Amino acid sequence: MYGIGQHKVGDIHEIKYDGRVVILDDGSRWEVELSTIDFWGEFTNVAIIDDEMYRLEESVSVTEDFD
Repeated sequence: MYGIGQHKVGDIHEIKYDGRVVILDDGSRWEVELSTIDFWGEFTNVAIIDDEMYRLEESVSVTEDFD
């Protein structure tokens, strides 16, 4: 159960070592096991949720409906 609900959102600041390490704009460093980020670059907005990195391409504003 460790890590459930852990998340971080930020922009990629730098990609190093042929895509093996991603550095976010807050300075946090993330090791990537399988480099599928070849098409990602600096300033790509990502979310890290429970040790998975997701590329955020589009978003919409929402509010919870209590109906």
